[in-house]
Amino acid sequence: MPPPQRRRRRAVRHTFLFDMVHPADFHFFAPMIDEVQRRGDRAVVATRHKDVLVDLADEAGIAQVVVSSAGSRSRVREAKELSTRVGGLCSLIRREGVDLVMTRNPSGALAARLMRIPSMFDTDDGPAVGLLYWAAAIPATVITSPASGDVDYGRKHQAYRGFKETASLRPERFVPDATLVRGAGPDPSRPYTLVRAVAMEATHDHGEDGLDDPTLRRVVELLSPVGPVWISSERQLPVDLERRRLPRSGASFRHVVAMAQVLVGDSQTTAAEAAILGVPSLRLSSWAGRLPYLVDLEGRGMTQAFLPEHRERFLQRLEAMTNSLQAERDELRLRRDQLLAETVDVADWMIERMYRLVERSRDAR
Repeated sequence: MPPPQRRRRRAVRHTFLFDMVHPADFHFFAPMIDEVQRRGDRAVVATRHKDVLVDLADEAGIAQVVVSSAGSRSRVREAKELSTRVGGLCSLIRREGVDLVMTRNPSGALAARLMRIPSMFDTDDGPAVGLLYWAAAIPATVITSPASGDVDYGRKHQAYRGFKETASLRPERFVPDATLVRGAGPDPSRPYTLVRAVAMEATHDHGEDGLDDPTLRRVVELLSPVGPVWISSERQLPVDLERRRLPRSGASFRHVVAMAQVLVGDSQTTAAEAAILGVPSLRLSSWAGRLPYLVDLEGRGMTQAFLPEHRERFLQRLEAMTNSLQAERDELRLRRDQLLAETVDVADWMIERMYRLVERSRDAR
């Protein structure tokens, strides 16, 4: 009997570089990385030391190259990191033979342009973040974004009916895991609430404002009747609130959000995630009304934002929400289901255009 023939692995056709500088980038790109690898192609992942980004890749078993570290709120240090990161990405592109860069920030688009390969730059902030947007949009080959608002992104723009959060949080891609929630701190068998406080140290957050300590204390008071209040914070908390800090985040954080009764905070990304997960949310932030994708979600009645100068209105709305929480949750789930029915699978949409762009680029060489 002849020996069984070994299946020949298909030769790698394409190598994609996924440039990540924020945990939200990881969640957005993770389904695309899975599909690239499923097709037998290569995914090179470049990260940075920022919040839990490196931990997320490690927990998912994704090999990564940590190219830089998030700087302080100094413009000089941020410029130095950008220079270091672009240089590191150029070296990585050369060493790995990268064909296409996927990015949500300037470093990936700039490195791709310098190395004369195509890039896709995804944004849901758009020109609202100023120079940070233009530094990526100008060198990018293609700009992708949600079809929200009336922003003119120019001739390179391709819009999708969806949100970056739907790339990984559609029900067919994400199922909340009570075991992960319990391991992160909360007891998923009891109602609990979640507060998310960011450090406002990102480049686009310079000069922005959100929850201060007195407001944070008042939020905890209003949420306490619902159940235990957990705080996920990037910044130092007052001593009296430190005991409420979520002891572990990483990959479990989205599961904690999904099983919370309500989310309150000053994080734009987490508010959008809560909306897609069907969790009522309120945020207090100077970004209120400025980001197209969140304005879209707010217009659908899926989240609500207040400017810091409207602190009292924000607290009044929170009190009203806690008094009719089940009705709020039921209504939001209906709106979430309608949104999912009206939108595309963003990960599939991106993958189709990634391959189309890289193959067109190869044909043009």
